[in-house]
Amino acid sequence: MLRFFLLFLFVMYVWNPQFFERNFLLNEIISLYGILVFFKNYKFFISNSIVRSMIPFAVLFLLYWFFSIFLVEDFYVYVRRLSILYSMFAMFAVYDLAGFLRTTRFKWIWIFPVQKVNLVFSYMYIASSLTSSRVGYWLMVFGFISTYTFIFGGSTAIFSCLIVFFFLSFPRVFGFIISLFVLFVFFAIFEGYFENINYFSNIYDYMDAYYLLSFDGNFAVRLFMWKYMIINTLFDSYGLGLGFGTEIFDEDYIRFLGLKSQLLFDSRLVYTLSPHNSFVFIFATMGIPGLASLIYIYYKLFKDHKVRVLNGLCTESEYRSFTFFLAFSVAAGLNVILESPVHSGLFWGILGLYLWERAQGGKEIV
Repeated sequence: MLRFFLLFLFVMYVWNPQFFERNFLLNEIISLYGILVFFKNYKFFISNSIVRSMIPFAVLFLLYWFFSIFLVEDFYVYVRRLSILYSMFAMFAVYDLAGFLRTTRFKWIWIFPVQKVNLVFSYMYIASSLTSSRVGYWLMVFGFISTYTFIFGGSTAIFSCLIVFFFLSFPRVFGFIISLFVLFVFFAIFEGYFENINYFSNIYDYMDAYYLLSFDGNFAVRLFMWKYMIINTLFDSYGLGLGFGTEIFDEDYIRFLGLKSQLLFDSRLVYTLSPHNSFVFIFATMGIPGLASLIYIYYKLFKDHKVRVLNGLCTESEYRSFTFFLAFSVAAGLNVILESPVHSGLFWGILGLYLWERAQGGKEIV
């Protein structure tokens, strides 16, 4: 009975995280259950190479969080950042609930997602439930997401799924596309890099002066955030990170980004404003060590998946759950995911779903 109740909470959390997390703390409830599941089956989970790969990131977070107490400027934000750590346990909760998730009818509410970021997962999962064909799976994924995007707008979901599709299906084409994208980002960031932003009243005047930056306004704002955080981290903390509960953006730069009105109503914005890229955020707060430990998890994940594919152990369900996590990871590179309890539980929960599907495939490679 408890599992069915928690499964219902998880479905609601995916469907409308803004409302249910902010009002009922569903991520905290799910994560607490995950802690209980983990310690109940400690030896089983710790024998998994992917779970073990998460330990350096967790330990580093605790060290950074502990030593940040000597630098903290906003204690509320400092405590709030603990969600980065405890949300990791949502992985074990979803692992325990995955079998019930397959059969529950609650999941069909995901056809009408409230949160655009989460439809990356919800539509992929629904499509996976409707067909056994891999071609049919991808056609449904793009059909669902394209329809939603056409009606309601937003490009993160379709972009994330396209990246994963090309990465897994046409790696050479993917490499070419990514090379072009990296070049675009490089030139967009460093075009006019030595210009003083004080010459412009706000970011929109700056974008008008440079063609590449005017290509996509929302993406350009993200680029400026990333540039600011990367450069500040490298020069202000020597690449070691700014810590937690400290100022991330200064007020002048927030005004430059066109967020003057938000600054008036939120005195904590200098501490809470995110660059809309979880990996840049981890780099800014935990520096090169934190980002490297996060990348290590992906390294082990890809290495494990490749070995399982080569040995014929990867089932179709495992492949699909792998695409869920990769697509949501791409979305994390464009949104506030790991650093917010609104989405971090789903990020780690999807990884838990992948580990469960992996375990159903037969022999383990640990």
